[in-house]
Amino acid sequence: MTYRDIGGRKKANWTGAAVPQSQPLPGQTLNNTGIGYSWKVTDEVLLDRFLKLGIRSGTYYVTDEKTLGKDALVAVIRLIKAGKGKYVVDQCVEVAEQGLAISADPVLFTLACCLGSDFFGRVTVTKAERTHRYLHPKTGRMVDEPRKASVTKNVLNPADVELRQYAALALPKVARIGTDLLHFASFTGQFRGDGTTLRRALRSWYENMDAEKLAYQLIKYQSRDKWSQGDVMRVSHVNPKIVDTQHAALYHWATKGWDGIGTDPHPDAVLARVWAFEKAKRSFASEEDGKRTVKGTEVAQLIRQYRLPREAVPTEALALVEVWEALLEQAPVGMLTRNLATLTKNGTLVSGNKMTKLVVNMLTSGDIIQKARLHPIKILSALNVYRKGHGERSKATWEPLPEITAALANAYELSYKNVTPTGLRICVAADISGSMQGTMVNGIPGFSAWMACAGLQSIIVNTEPHATAMTFHTEASLFDARGRRVDDIVKELEQLPGGGTDIASPIQLALHKKLDFDVIVLCTDNETWAGRAHAVTLLNDYRKQVGHRVKLINVQATATDITNNDPNDGDMIEVAGFSANVPLLISKFAVM
Repeated sequence: MTYRDIGGRKKANWTGAAVPQSQPLPGQTLNNTGIGYSWKVTDEVLLDRFLKLGIRSGTYYVTDEKTLGKDALVAVIRLIKAGKGKYVVDQCVEVAEQGLAISADPVLFTLACCLGSDFFGRVTVTKAERTHRYLHPKTGRMVDEPRKASVTKNVLNPADVELRQYAALALPKVARIGTDLLHFASFTGQFRGDGTTLRRALRSWYENMDAEKLAYQLIKYQSRDKWSQGDVMRVSHVNPKIVDTQHAALYHWATKGWDGIGTDPHPDAVLARVWAFEKAKRSFASEEDGKRTVKGTEVAQLIRQYRLPREAVPTEALALVEVWEALLEQAPVGMLTRNLATLTKNGTLVSGNKMTKLVVNMLTSGDIIQKARLHPIKILSALNVYRKGHGERSKATWEPLPEITAALANAYELSYKNVTPTGLRICVAADISGSMQGTMVNGIPGFSAWMACAGLQSIIVNTEPHATAMTFHTEASLFDARGRRVDDIVKELEQLPGGGTDIASPIQLALHKKLDFDVIVLCTDNETWAGRAHAVTLLNDYRKQVGHRVKLINVQATATDITNNDPNDGDMIEVAGFSANVPLLISKFAVM
C-alpha cells in the first residue's frame, strides 16, 4: 500500500466551474482511455501495483499485456538507476513474505531484474603488467621479465555488483517453494549477467534447505517453464559433497535419476519418500493397447504412508476415487480449491458423504485457511468457477454441490484476517463499468476485475455496521450487499450491463441524496472519462456540504500507471490489490 503525505494534512481546493473528465486539471495527463485525464503515479506506486496485481492479461483499453509489463519494467529500472535498487528488493521480500500478491511471478521477475542488474554503465579497469623475477643463468643477476601484458577490461559497475549481491540474499525469501525457483530461473535469461552471483544464489537455495523439505520440493515441483530441478542444479554447479549424504543423494536423483528401485523402502526416511514416488510411477497392473491399468490401492497406500503430493501421482491414477480420497486426507487448501470441480465430476464428492464433510470442514476452519496463506482472490476465483458448473477453457461440466459452494464462500471470508469494525460511516463503491468487465484479474479466465471489487465490498459491508454499498459505471446506484454471501452478490451483479466510467458518480449520488459518510472507498481501475466533473472537485464540494473531514480510499484493481487521487491531498490514499490485509489497511487509515 502507498500512503501519500499522511504526516501532514494537505487540502486540495478545486474551485470555480466544474472541469469535465475529458479535460485536464493542473498536472493531469491523458489516461489509457484516450479520452479522460488522470494523474500519473510515481514509480514506487507502479511497482507496488505490479508486484501485487501482475499483468498476465491486458486491460480493456491497453489490450497488449506486454505494454503494461514494459511500463512496469521501465519503472523498476528507473528506480534502480535512481539508487533505489535495494528498496525494490525489499518491496519484493515484503510482498512475498506477507502473501500480498495474487501470483508470485511479478515478484520473481522483478528480483531477476535486480539480480541481473547492469544499469549503471560498465567501468574500465586496467590490470597492470605482471612480471616475474628470476636468476639469469649467464649473468648470475636477478632479472625482472614481463610475464603478462597489461589488460584493459570493461567490468560491472560496483553499484551493479552490490545490488546483485543484495538481491541474491533475498532469493530464498521470495522463492519460497520449488515452482518459484523454476519460474525465477526462466526469468533470469531476460537479463544480462556474468552468472557468478546468480549461480551462487541458486546453489544456496538447495544447499541451505532442510533435506526432508528439499525432497518434497523436488518431488512436487519437478519442472516448470521448460526448466527442471536437475537443469537448475547443473547450471548452478551444485556440489553434492558440500552438505551431507542426503543432499548428495537428492542431487543425484534430480540430475540423473535412479536406474531402478527395490521392493523394500529406502532405509533413509528422507529418501524413502523419493522411493515411494518412484514406486507409484511403476504401480501398473497391466498394459494393453497402450493403456495402462493402475494399482489404485497400492498408490493410495503410498500416498497415505509417505504423504505424496498430487504431482507425484501417475495421471492414470487420478481417475480413481480411492486415490483422490487418499490425497484429500492430507491435501493442502490450494490443491483442494483447484480440484473441486474434478472431485465433484468424478464422484469423489457426493452430497453428504465422508469426503464432502472433510472438505467442508477444511474450508470452514479459520486456522486452516489462515495457515494456508492462500490469497483471497484465488479462493474467490475458485468459487466463481465452481458455482457455474462448467470450465472456462474446457468443455467439462459438473453439478455444483450447495455445501461446497457455501464452504468456499465461507473460506473467502475467513481469508481476510483481523477484520474489525471501525464504527464509521463508510461508502464502498464497486466499479462495474465495461472496462472492469473486460479486464481479467491476473489473467484468471472468467474472473473480471469487478468481481474482485464486489468480493471486497461484501467483506467491508458485512463487517462495518454503518457501511453503504454502491455500484457505478456512468452513474452510481445504491446496492444491498448486507447479510449476503459473496457468490450471491456476484451472481446478481453479473446480470447488469457495463457502461462507461465515471468514478465521481458515487460522490455525485452522495451529494444528491445528502448521504453523510466519513470515508468513501472506490474500487476501480481508474479509467474514468464520462463524468462532467473530476472526482477531486466533487469531493471538495461534498466535504463542504457535510461540514467535516471525509477521507477517500482508492482500491486499485489493475497495474496501470494512472490515479485519480490528488497527490496533494493527505486524506486520500491508494491501496493496491485485494490481499488479506486490505480491509485492515482501510480501517487503519479510516480512523487516523
